[in-house]
Amino acid sequence: MRATLLGHACWLLDTAAGSFLTDPVFDDPFEEGTVTSCPRRVVRVEQLPALRGILLSHRHLDHCDVASLAQLDRAVPVYCPADPWLLYSLQRLGFHHVQTLIPWHALRIDEVQLLPTPSLNREVLECGFMVQDATGTLFNQVDTFLAADTIQRLQREVGQVDVHLAMYASQNFHFFESQRQQTAQLHGINLHTVWSLGARCVVPAAAGFRFVDVLAWLNRHVFPISQQRFVQDLHHLNPAQRVEILQPGDTLTLASGTVAVERQAAACASLVEDDTHLLAYDATAPIPPLHDDNPAGYGLKGLQELAQGVLGLGLPPYLTHSLAAGESVVAQYGHHGVTYQVEVVFPDGTQRCWSYRFDRQQRTVRAMDQATAVPEVRKSITASALADWCLGRRSYFAIRTESRRSVQVYEVARTAQGVMAQEVELPDLLTHYIVHAMKGAERRGREWIDWQIARLTRTASHGASGVSG
Repeated sequence: MRATLLGHACWLLDTAAGSFLTDPVFDDPFEEGTVTSCPRRVVRVEQLPALRGILLSHRHLDHCDVASLAQLDRAVPVYCPADPWLLYSLQRLGFHHVQTLIPWHALRIDEVQLLPTPSLNREVLECGFMVQDATGTLFNQVDTFLAADTIQRLQREVGQVDVHLAMYASQNFHFFESQRQQTAQLHGINLHTVWSLGARCVVPAAAGFRFVDVLAWLNRHVFPISQQRFVQDLHHLNPAQRVEILQPGDTLTLASGTVAVERQAAACASLVEDDTHLLAYDATAPIPPLHDDNPAGYGLKGLQELAQGVLGLGLPPYLTHSLAAGESVVAQYGHHGVTYQVEVVFPDGTQRCWSYRFDRQQRTVRAMDQATAVPEVRKSITASALADWCLGRRSYFAIRTESRRSVQVYEVARTAQGVMAQEVELPDLLTHYIVHAMKGAERRGREWIDWQIARLTRTASHGASGVSG
């Protein structure tokens, strides 16, 4: 078996049954233009071999990229979790053979066994992949968190793992919700997973990107653990552990219990520049003020009317009804007597606030078209991002970079030891409303997929007719 890194979480696996591609992302930038591969690479899609299958681990946009999938033969079988949005994307793209994966239900593809593994992550349906043929065993953990019994079962079912493509980065995506990042805890979990599985060779994987352009400031805040730090700490725990850092275009070859590394040997991908220094973590780096660049060119009046429709007309009756009905997310705000404030930043630099004050004793909520002095939860978002989100033209992955959130909510109680105060994490109300309750919410995921595919179709048509974009 040969495993070639194409970049981030995209691997080409050449096995006894043919070639498989994992989580294909070919072009930069990706994830709706917010990130690019890091280190910089080039993928030559025309140099890829004929594929026996495509493996998709989950629906996140750095793993399921419709623009890259659109470049592949629709007759190639796709193997993925039974996530409705994944399946809808593949259907709209026209893939003919889609096999849904169930954890621990092994698939035999000629001389290869594909064993999907479960994840402790409850926010998205995802799986890892154990790929095994006569030459060896490779485990692609991707973004999955592994329970202790999962690791033990893997060891029982497949024996010694030759290569572990391991999660390492402990990315601080809590930053987008102003939640405290438990970096040391996550780092410890990742190290423990590697140590417990005990593969012959470990490759820190699935974290090869950085934010670009006006979002580049995020790189100082979101990536606290580098590959080098991960390797250093692994060697401290187990000096005998073999660890290899691979660059795009590097290849691992498995044969009879050995793992060999070839640098820049692949025809289909190669390293352009090792620019990982741009990810150097620095929590003291400045955070720029929120500014609306309005990339879609919305009119100011239309943005003002949409914001008023969502925050002044739509959200208040939903909160009142949900509070009375005991809906769980809204009830948490009522229980803690929170004042929730949304600030919308418009392209002309103006701002407008809407506040929602929950009364803990009266179990009521009062909406106000104005700012309050000290809201316990504050949400800021650009007007064009709000419009794109509501219209299904951008996903949360892009919207989160054009918003800010702060939470100052505490649970205070008397205990046998005295008085205790504990921070409370609350889901964001605006996010919950748009995703789950706003009119058309049940269609928004499909609308976003349709919008992305329509854009691809228009781009292809322009290219075919020689019209520049």
